[in-house]
Amino acid sequence: MIKEVKILGIIPARGGSKSVPRKNIKKLAGKPLLFYVLSAAKKSHFLTDLVVSSEDSEILAVAERCGGKEVVLKRPKNLAKDNTPDVPVLQHAVSVMENKNKIHYDIVVMLHATTPLLRTEDIDGCIEKLVKTRADSVVSVYKVTDANPIKMKKIVDDKLLPYVDGFNENTTIRRQDLPLVYRRNAGIYVSKRKIIMEDGKVWGKDVRPFLMPEERSVDINGLLDFYFAEAAMKFIAKEGKRI
Repeated sequence: MIKEVKILGIIPARGGSKSVPRKNIKKLAGKPLLFYVLSAAKKSHFLTDLVVSSEDSEILAVAERCGGKEVVLKRPKNLAKDNTPDVPVLQHAVSVMENKNKIHYDIVVMLHATTPLLRTEDIDGCIEKLVKTRADSVVSVYKVTDANPIKMKKIVDDKLLPYVDGFNENTTIRRQDLPLVYRRNAGIYVSKRKIIMEDGKVWGKDVRPFLMPEERSVDINGLLDFYFAEAAMKFIAKEGKRI
């Protein structure tokens, strides 16, 4: 059933990162950051086509070395500014690939290189859930274990108040008694083509979660996150040997 569906995977990877210069190709455990998500996506059982969208020649060269010429998609520079949202980048990739391959995609999958520990099974799991549930979108998330919203406060007139209305904390609460909260890990966004191309959104009204473990949900925004990612890699490798 899924193999009959036409699915385009898109990895946006612009060259102008401000938090960490050249972040998408900075080395993580000896390999360019982009390598990890691209490698996982290349092994997908469900992606019809896969592209790395970038305006940067060096990033596209790395993409070609890691994934082949077929994944290279040159993006216009006006779609690679600091304030460029995801939607026009995705729309550009869909339009170019549909014209190039004479195809009409049913589903669009956005993957971020900044979540290097996600696996092929996560990508395919999100796609499978979208097809089975017929929802608008599926987004990867993980369970929050520490930064629970009930612990977040604001100060008003020197009074400590709940930051989120309804999350009143009358006294200290044990971590295990906190309500379950989930956070997007910024790794995988799967949506019907209509959501991207017609509605102009990354996800629609009917959004389903795909739960990933916290250790595979490292989202690299700053330099310190590279160290967290390497530590998570070592942890996963160590735990994997015990199973």
